[in-house]
Amino acid sequence: MPSLEAALGEPLEPRILWLDPQAPSGYVRDWHAPGISPLRHFSYAIQWWCFAALALLSWTVMTLRARAGRA
Repeated sequence: MPSLEAALGEPLEPRILWLDPQAPSGYVRDWHAPGISPLRHFSYAIQWWCFAALALLSWTVMTLRARAGRA
């Protein structure tokens, strides 16, 4: 509450309003955030980790071939 009061620049009443779970009207209680599922972000991260591994492997192979060519 203190940080919210500081951000708003107004004093706030220390009260919380709870909705009755048995009330037929009111806010939707089974709410899911809109947007892409977290699993899609996970697969995107795997794609970039594979790209980084491939880049490291390519750099290693090219470095070893260059050293072998000099010897």
